[in-house]
Amino acid sequence: MLRHYLTVARQAELLHSAIGNWVLAECWSQEKNRLMLRFIRGGVSRFVELSLDLHVGYALLHDDFHRARRNTLDFFQAMIGVQLAEVAMHEGERVIEFHFADDAILMACFFGKGAGNVLLVRNGTVVESFQHEEGEYHRLIHPTDHDDFPTRAQIVQQLRASTLPAVKALQTVLPSLGRRLAAEAMHRAGVAQFPEASDAQLGQLLEAIDTLYNDCQISRTFYLYHLPDEAVFALSELHHLQSAATAVETFTDLPNAIRACRATNFRLRRFLELRTRMTRRLESEQARLQRALAKGRTDHEHETRAAEWEQMGNVLVANLHHVAKGMEQAQLTDWEGNTLVIPLNVKLAPHENAERYFRRARGVRQAAGRAAERRAATAQAAATIATLLKQVQQAAQAEELEELMQSNQQLFAMTGAPKEEGTAGRFRRFEIVGGHEVYAGKSAANNDELTVRFARPNDYWFHARGSSGSHVVLRWNDAKTKPPKEVLRQAASIAAFYSGAKNAKMVPVAYTLKKHVRKPRGAAVGAVVMEREEVILVEPTLPEGKE
Repeated sequence: MLRHYLTVARQAELLHSAIGNWVLAECWSQEKNRLMLRFIRGGVSRFVELSLDLHVGYALLHDDFHRARRNTLDFFQAMIGVQLAEVAMHEGERVIEFHFADDAILMACFFGKGAGNVLLVRNGTVVESFQHEEGEYHRLIHPTDHDDFPTRAQIVQQLRASTLPAVKALQTVLPSLGRRLAAEAMHRAGVAQFPEASDAQLGQLLEAIDTLYNDCQISRTFYLYHLPDEAVFALSELHHLQSAATAVETFTDLPNAIRACRATNFRLRRFLELRTRMTRRLESEQARLQRALAKGRTDHEHETRAAEWEQMGNVLVANLHHVAKGMEQAQLTDWEGNTLVIPLNVKLAPHENAERYFRRARGVRQAAGRAAERRAATAQAAATIATLLKQVQQAAQAEELEELMQSNQQLFAMTGAPKEEGTAGRFRRFEIVGGHEVYAGKSAANNDELTVRFARPNDYWFHARGSSGSHVVLRWNDAKTKPPKEVLRQAASIAAFYSGAKNAKMVPVAYTLKKHVRKPRGAAVGAVVMEREEVILVEPTLPEGKE
């Protein structure tokens, strides 16, 4: 429900109360599907983060946000210096409207083809857009007449006539309700199917919908339901998720609830992607091993083949006087009176052809022994794969999957997975803004392990400049982009905290990609050389809640 109309509306209310009548000073983007707005008043700045992600879309207010020095793009420059008049919610759609004093409107649309968009509208025309726009949002700017909201009788009639599954039918009749609230309303009313429901039950359903809408509009407690495959944010309690949820968090601050949902979904998405990749690799290897077992000859098949060739050799020996060099085949009778047609090598003498068949028989029996060993090894490998597949499916966290990858590197290296060594649990671990992971070494030897064995080439590596201290690694999976400034700042602050300059007010921290860090031959424990470094000045602090 993070992108639900009512959730977006609550965010619009908060923004209006926080930045109404402020002036737009900056507008930029440094990440895909994310736009930042900086508003000022009386020398004070406030920032609005607009995330248009398909799964995690939101509008969050920040008191502080650091813009990256590079790789950022400016947008809506014509609006810089213009005063904001109000922040309002669009009637009927998931759109936050920033109305400015010059009658221009910035429309933050939290729906669309793949993500969302931000449009600058002036006099009913889109003059600029954050992302490419092909008229998808035309109806927002030029609304047409539409039917009135259906009456209760019409809702009941449409529900009874629908052939869709119950929740989908309710969503279709009341699109603004959404899947989660539709399921919750049916749960509270005790309605499972509409054709069998009585008028009284459908009346209770409509009352439950009204109650849910009211609760979502006035609620001061917000919920985060942790399900196996997703984290569900809700403005009101969702009783139908209680039994499926592994945990339920409550919040009294809407922005904090949204941040927690964002971080949880980021971790969960990473976990699910890793689990999917590992599962595919294991299933592929399992299928290969099963094909190998199916293809291999059995002991009986090997022995039958060896016996056939040995018999041909014996028959040839018994009938050498009937065979001559240069013959392509010999038609002979064995001891039981059966006629055998035996292929011959024209270049060999009769006794040499017989010896050739004896050698083949011995070779098949020897191969049978080797094949039995290979089958046993293949069967053992198949059992190992089956065990790993079960462990992957039962894993609850990405760290468990990473440990499995670490202990089976040769297998998972074929998937393009990182060939890292070491276990994440051996280092200090932190989670910073955006759900990103940061690891810090605990000693000189542990620093070496973190940098040389655990860190990946495109991770970011930090160390306090001109001071002893921990090596710090920021996990970064996208080689084509650079972490946001705030992510770099928090990782650098951890490096400053675990350095000899911990008590200084500000500490310079050097950072670079891990692939630009090397350990010279013969260097002391914990000593490395870094290249292409940049320096950031930060306070030596740890993320909130860590010591």
